[in-house]
Amino acid sequence: MGTDIHGRIQWRDSGGRWFDDGPIEDGRSYRLFAALAGVRNGIGFAGVFTHDAITPIAEPRGLPDDNVAYPNEGDVWFGDHTFSWLSFPEITSWDGWDKPLSDAPTIPLRERCDAFMKWLAWQEARQFVAPEDVRIVFGFDS
Repeated sequence: MGTDIHGRIQWRDSGGRWFDDGPIEDGRSYRLFAALAGVRNGIGFAGVFTHDAITPIAEPRGLPDDNVAYPNEGDVWFGDHTFSWLSFPEITSWDGWDKPLSDAPTIPLRERCDAFMKWLAWQEARQFVAPEDVRIVFGFDS
């Protein structure tokens, strides 16, 4: 049994309307889940210690009121708990990416979240809107 992330990337146009742009990287990385929302934060299956707790980028905020994932095709499943959203500037400016964890003191967190970092860099390189107009909306299942 494990926990998975479910989410979408969304962007805002100059008129303030949000649009869905596709799924976020959805690998099972408990270190990433801890960084994004404090989920599985240093605790694995059956309560096993995995690493020191990570202070998340932000405490979970719930789904945004203006969430737009598939507005014409029904609801998108965002999991069943710990719903939240983060802007790209919040994610990219967070100082925790370069901190090592107790289980690998010479490896920064960003290297433990390699797939997400590559996905994030690809999203930033697209530059179709300003970073402050891009967010991820997500939740988890267990």
